[in-house]
Amino acid sequence: MGIRTLAVAALALSGSGCFSQILLDGAPAHDASRIASGVGKQVQIVQSRDCVGIENVHYQVRERVGNRLIRRCAKVHGFDYRPGSDYVLQVRELPATPSSGASLVLERVIEQKPASSQ
Repeated sequence: MGIRTLAVAALALSGSGCFSQILLDGAPAHDASRIASGVGKQVQIVQSRDCVGIENVHYQVRERVGNRLIRRCAKVHGFDYRPGSDYVLQVRELPATPSSGASLVLERVIEQKPASSQ
């Protein structure tokens, strides 16, 4: 990733606080235009054994869309999940590319609480 791309990415993420997490936490490199075109949203993270074999994560991402609850197995880049906790996160969903699907990047943790028994 070139210096120019890093500078544009830094500007795109300067208000989110997650730029350093993307660089330091091993999240995949994203081009600046993909980051800038990402959509910010709030999601819930709940403990789940169902996703271990699919995305190799121990949590499920839940998002409310209208009056529907969408559930999916997806990795949130830059997020350090701790078993036994449920979370509310602010994430940026980056658009899909020809080589990969859409990806989620952590912007900030809004809430962390003991896991509910769902």
